[in-house]
Amino acid sequence: MKYLDKMENVINSKLLNLEDMVWKGVVLKESLEDGSLLDLARLGKKTKTRLEGESRTLTFYNIEVEDSIVREYLNLAVKSLRPSFYTHLCKNGEMHVAFRRKLFNFKGNDPNLEKARKYGLSQGILPEQMEFEYIINHPYGRSLLGSVINRIIGYFNKSAKPRV
Repeated sequence: MKYLDKMENVINSKLLNLEDMVWKGVVLKESLEDGSLLDLARLGKKTKTRLEGESRTLTFYNIEVEDSIVREYLNLAVKSLRPSFYTHLCKNGEMHVAFRRKLFNFKGNDPNLEKARKYGLSQGILPEQMEFEYIINHPYGRSLLGSVINRIIGYFNKSAKPRV
C-alpha cells in the first residue's frame, strides 16, 4: 500500500509541475484582426455573451498557452489585436495584459497593474472590464452565474429609492 501512496504523490507532483508550465487566460474572437493568434493557444471553453456595459454579443475563448511560446503569443497579440480590446494570460499570481501595440506585466499590487488599467481606459475599455485584481487569480473571469447575480444586484441598487 505504501508503494501506491508514493506513486500517487509522484504523479500528483508531476501534474502540478505541468500546471506551472501553462499560462491561462481569455481572448475574444472579435478582438482579433485574423485568427493566427488562436493557433498559438489551446482553446478551451467557448462562450458567447455580452461584455459589461455593452449590447453586442462576443465570443470568449478560455485559452492555455505553453510557457515555451508565451513570448511568441504576446508579441503576436500586440500586433493582431484590434483597438479597444485586450487579452490576458495569468500564472502563479503573475499577469500579462496585451493591448494593441502595448504590453504590461505585473504581480499583485505592482504599479504596472494600475498603468495597464489607465492605458485600457485611454483605449475606451470600461473599468468593469478590467478587474485585474480578480482576474490575476481567476484567469477565466467570473462565472456566468456570478455575472447574472451582479447584474441583478446592480439593477436593484439603481432602482432602489432613497429613504427620507
